[in-house]
Amino acid sequence: MIVPKLELKDSLFDPDSPDQTPRWRNPRSDKPLYRVFLYLDGPGLPYVNAVTYVLHPTFKEPTRQVFRTYANPHCKLELWTWGLFRVQAIVTDRDGNMLTLTHNLQYSSEFPKVTFAA
Repeated sequence: MIVPKLELKDSLFDPDSPDQTPRWRNPRSDKPLYRVFLYLDGPGLPYVNAVTYVLHPTFKEPTRQVFRTYANPHCKLELWTWGLFRVQAIVTDRDGNMLTLTHNLQYSSEFPKVTFAA
């Protein structure tokens, strides 16, 4: 059973890496692309089997599934985006129970703190 103590988060910084350098593409464009990480956090993580992320419908593949593994303990999904939108995460626990989380992207709040690398 999924412990309800799970949060869906986003960041310009990889939650599993010591390299905390944010990345971006097309800096001279009207809409530069930013590398953003979606991930789960909280004490319920050990019970998670997989997450199905539902992105904005303009993405080429708006529905993406990520499994929790030793190499990906936060069920992290890396994406490139220029905008802010609402994300849905359908979390499946080890017993097949499902929990749906929603989150409005907030990575833009990190802009004053960062210097971007191309």
